[in-house]
Amino acid sequence: MELDVMAPKRKDFFSQRARHWAKVVLALENVKKTTGHALGVTVLLKYDGPPARRAALRARWEKVLGAKTSFGSFEHPELGTIVLAGPLSELFLQAVNGKKLAELTEGPYGILRGLGLDGETAREHIRALDKGEYLLLMREEQGQRS
Repeated sequence: MELDVMAPKRKDFFSQRARHWAKVVLALENVKKTTGHALGVTVLLKYDGPPARRAALRARWEKVLGAKTSFGSFEHPELGTIVLAGPLSELFLQAVNGKKLAELTEGPYGILRGLGLDGETAREHIRALDKGEYLLLMREEQGQRS
């Protein structure tokens, strides 16, 4: 299996990359079994497809992440269109001076650093995202330790 698990600086935050959706689903199942925690999962993906296919993508993601999952997208000047779903979506889509935080050149990097990733890991994740890999950001939900 080709999953890169990055060691978290915070014990309640994890990040992973996956090349295919099936591996995303498997990674989520494995993390849940390994940690025993309820996790808030946010998934990001570079999206080069037609806008009309986003609804199908959203439906597939909702089957795994839940129907009430926040879903959105942003246009990054270097990465292109990024679609995302999950509780951290709001952080990426937060407006700063009329522009989504993640649309700023250093926005995704700054967000990942703020979540506790070291600089090199954040850069690796952004490079992987640019190559079309899924990025999973998982945070233990408050009060959900099992």
